[in-house]
Amino acid sequence: MVSLLDLIPNNILRLKGRSYRLLEIAGEGGHSIVYLSRPLDNESSDYVMIKEFFPRGFDIKRIEQGTKKGMLLIPPSKQNEFDNLKSWVLRESEIIKKLRDDRLRGFDNDKSNSGYFFPCSNPIAENNTLYTIIATESGEMLSKKIKRGVFADFISVCNCVLKILEALQQMHKAGFLHLDVSPDNIHFSDTGIARLIDYNSAFRIGDNQMNRNKTKKIGYSAEELTHVSRTKAVTLGYETDTYSVAAIFFRLLINRMPEEDDWDKRSKWLLNSEEGYLMGASKLLVKKTNDFLSRALKIQEKELGSKHPDTIATYNNIAMAHLNQKDFTKAIIWLHIALDSHEKILGENCFDTAVVYNNMASAYDGQGEYRKALEWYSKSLSIYEEVLDEEHLSFIVIFNNIAFANYSLGNAFKALKFFRKALHISKKSLGIEHPTTLLINERVEFICKAMNITA
Repeated sequence: MVSLLDLIPNNILRLKGRSYRLLEIAGEGGHSIVYLSRPLDNESSDYVMIKEFFPRGFDIKRIEQGTKKGMLLIPPSKQNEFDNLKSWVLRESEIIKKLRDDRLRGFDNDKSNSGYFFPCSNPIAENNTLYTIIATESGEMLSKKIKRGVFADFISVCNCVLKILEALQQMHKAGFLHLDVSPDNIHFSDTGIARLIDYNSAFRIGDNQMNRNKTKKIGYSAEELTHVSRTKAVTLGYETDTYSVAAIFFRLLINRMPEEDDWDKRSKWLLNSEEGYLMGASKLLVKKTNDFLSRALKIQEKELGSKHPDTIATYNNIAMAHLNQKDFTKAIIWLHIALDSHEKILGENCFDTAVVYNNMASAYDGQGEYRKALEWYSKSLSIYEEVLDEEHLSFIVIFNNIAFANYSLGNAFKALKFFRKALHISKKSLGIEHPTTLLINERVEFICKAMNITA
């Protein structure tokens, strides 16, 4: 690929009457080259990024001599396809305006970098292609930070990933998926703000998927983007983007691109492992999760109110973070806050309320207060029986929990009863050879042997 930096005199590009000095290539995507630049009429001003539409796979050449040096030469057989793809550049500009809510202001009179989305110009036709000028601020792309080796410890990795998730959350809240999350498309300002750029593949949730721009990045794109079936509909969701963030997390953690079988090595991902990928990360992750959830809660309570379902869900998430840390006292406090909202807003017979009841039981169970735990398990179970199919997998979990609580109280008969209930559903729903089924069967046999009865 020949870039403008290889051709134009003094690296100066003229667009719409203004001149820009191209400093370096900031990133390369499947459809574009992004140059870090500065306006020539005021080189002391902030940087801008200039995005040149330059799709891969078109065998595009550039004029290398004369006054038109740098202009793209498109093979005649590819011209129609190239022109059709140009429409995605215009579409991207509209998406950015919607994300920033730029109905009342334009690029030229508002260059504020507040928020998570940089303002940009309308596409400018030049050199037989399109250019978009993106107002930015001092910083660098994540890909450059990786090359410089700035993520040498686990704390810096976690901070980086959490900032990416914050930026991605803003896009998801606006109803869009990015679908091209990778180090080349994430800008970190010197003040520490992460921003996603390049919305060529962005897709509004609920739109016709046939109309989306199909791109993929090996190592970072989720399976639904890399293995497209001609007979099976592709399901895209928030998890499609968060998979890419997980891949970036892996890249920063292991210092190499993820491979397909990395996700299958479950023992390597255990938080308390002494030799896995997350060695020594347990306490740090819990602290960072708590900090992240607390910040999210403040924003949600302010913007959405304490009665909004997203805010209520965050109450429960904070409780679960404490529960996973075995801080049962704080977990119970937050679960009561969550429970008050669930019962008042969502109703006492709602499945989500049953989940909070079950979490409350787990907290008391962890404290060794088994009788209180059984009270909450019973409340949860009564809702499950009303709203769930009788072979739902949730019954396996709660029957196991009730069995263990009873066994801890010395009531082996009741423990056996509920282990058998869990075993019955596990056999029907998961199969007799499933690891869960085999584990529950071992528990049944253990109690039966201790009681000297037939399993």
